[in-house]
Amino acid sequence: IYQMFQAAGATPAQIGGWLSVLGIAQGIASLGLSLRYRMPVLAAWSTPGAALLATSFHGVSLNEAVGVFVFATLLIVLCGVTGLFARLMNYIPASLAAAMLAGILLRFGLQTFADLQSNFLLCGSMCLAWLLARRWLARYA
Repeated sequence: IYQMFQAAGATPAQIGGWLSVLGIAQGIASLGLSLRYRMPVLAAWSTPGAALLATSFHGVSLNEAVGVFVFATLLIVLCGVTGLFARLMNYIPASLAAAMLAGILLRFGLQTFADLQSNFLLCGSMCLAWLLARRWLARYA
């Protein structure tokens, strides 16, 4: 989401404000849903959704980006309330959904190797942490 707003030309102060509002809203939604259903429910933006937005906002104004963000939120709520998403997912093969996710996330995975040139210590430590977690904490890696 940070990269999405950067691509839309937002200032650091605007990005900070949006991330704060987003975090507070997700916290309130998670708390409300958890209390309502008496079980832990996490309301958060999905990684694939955020990745898709981040790659789609080059050349878009901040106002347009905010409008798309709000519209996408309304569509997600509508799909959840009506059950439309669950019905549609029955028609999409799992392998196709996995391929779509891989296509969206591929750019971010490849960008890690490009960033190794300028941020070797950061990227290297992240990769090392993942490899170590994969070895000793496979359940969480």
